[in-house]
Amino acid sequence: MPSSKVSNGRRSRAPRTPIERFIEVLNHALIVNRISQRELCDRLGISIGTLTKYLRGEVFPLNIKTHITRRLAEVRGVSLDSLLAYFETGEFKEGQETVRMEQIGAWIRSNAGQEDMVKLLEDLSAAQARILADPMEHLKQQEAEVKVWTDECAAEYGRVLRETFCSIAQEKSLGELQAWDEFRSTEAQKDKPPEYVECCHGVMSGKLVLTVEIIEHCLTTYNECPARQGLEQWVGKELPEIRELSCSST
Repeated sequence: MPSSKVSNGRRSRAPRTPIERFIEVLNHALIVNRISQRELCDRLGISIGTLTKYLRGEVFPLNIKTHITRRLAEVRGVSLDSLLAYFETGEFKEGQETVRMEQIGAWIRSNAGQEDMVKLLEDLSAAQARILADPMEHLKQQEAEVKVWTDECAAEYGRVLRETFCSIAQEKSLGELQAWDEFRSTEAQKDKPPEYVECCHGVMSGKLVLTVEIIEHCLTTYNECPARQGLEQWVGKELPEIRELSCSST
């Protein structure tokens, strides 16, 4: 069982998942640095809508673009490697300990002065206003951040998929047919319908140019791009160039 502590009659526990640890680091940045959500957004180079998704646990921290994570590490006062290690294991490489909610409560009871309390009350009011805000505004912010595909973007994405497929095949010293068979055996490519298989083979062979209609149908059906997932599973690592082309600002 995970360790827990009792504070003021309430039991708290250490965050157990990468998403919980990510949210804790964000809250640490807001409270310990005594900055507003808008100020944190400015430091990270993100929108308030993106921060809202982070705080709601809608984004897996290891999928976030490196430059955003690096800025968060700077705000937290640790190295990028140390922050990534914390997301994965719950331990900072350099041994820093994150601030728990019970520690924050203890600090408020023992050290907080009048100016501190005014700042905290302002932040709590801002948080309450955000929570009670019109849900449609949040939806509008999310829609604005979703990647807008064009035929040109889709064609470029398909070209990169094809080039990556060929590069992996060359590294493995495989012919195109052998490479296709190995790629098709990945978990992401299993049990896909014939129309998907035909389309994917067309892209990987360079015979089909991706269009907005094709890529949006794929993302709507599978939420993620199975071709990108299959390539990553095949090569055994993430492929940042493809992720950059396929993801939004998160």
